[in-house]
Amino acid sequence: MANILCMALTVLLGLTAVLQGAFNATLLRVSSLPFVLMVTNGTAFLLSSLIFLFWTIRIGPDARLSGPVPWYAWLGGVVGVYIIAAVAYLIPRFGFTWTFSVVIAVQLIASILSDYFGLWQKPPVPVSSYRIIATLLIIAAAWLVGKK
Repeated sequence: MANILCMALTVLLGLTAVLQGAFNATLLRVSSLPFVLMVTNGTAFLLSSLIFLFWTIRIGPDARLSGPVPWYAWLGGVVGVYIIAAVAYLIPRFGFTWTFSVVIAVQLIASILSDYFGLWQKPPVPVSSYRIIATLLIIAAAWLVGKK
């Protein structure tokens, strides 16, 4: 049951990433990039603040940090701003399919390297021939999608 829920959440994540790109690209057509970033990140900040407050009230003070945090852990927000801006900028110029196929191909490469070298305080995961073949197929698919 837990695997089905995780798969459903993953499918929903993929769908919402495309929807977010569409929404932000639409905003960018009628506004400026700083406005799009303010609206999307402001909304995310407000929603996450409400969730945090609810969590703190319901769960208690354990919702705060429980230990030291590596410096790079704080970069998620900065990276998120770049992701929102880049997707909003690229979709109108190159389309959904090319933008996301390249993003997925690069994510797979970065994930394999992160796993192999045990980055981000995670244990190393060996690279299998299946992962390499699958990644090469995704790269080939991204290249084919870009062909006119």
